Amino acid sequence: MASTVIYAARHGETPLNAQDRVCGAMDLPLTDKGFTQAEQLADSLTDKGVEIIYCSDMIRARQTAEAVGRVLGLRPIPDARLREMSFGSLEQCLRDDAEFNRRKQVFACRGRTAFIPFWTRCCRSARDARC
Repeated sequence: MASTVIYAARHGETPLNAQDRVCGAMDLPLTDKGFTQAEQLADSLTDKGVEIIYCSDMIRARQTAEAVGRVLGLRPIPDARLREMSFGSLEQCLRDDAEFNRRKQVFACRGRTAFIPFWTRCCRSARDARC
């Protein structure tokens, strides 16, 4: 039985990433640097035998996947289940902001519980892709 290899990649830089701010569920486009990062990702995958690309339906993920798809000759398939988690009022906070770091500790204490819905969505998406 042949094995399936899954490559997971993060989207390229967004305007909030460039400011070291939390993006979360905000639907933001890539910066010029983000597009360059997406092209570098595509170059790193050219000899990997990638056959299909799934991505979040958020614009930053779609733009990254589309840049990779152009190089690999593939059309990405958006899937809302792959969306970033929402961080609520923490979104747009500076990552070194005292309030963000205090609340991040609370979030971290919830540990696995906070990530279960996200990983469940990702696993269902992979299962439906028949990986």
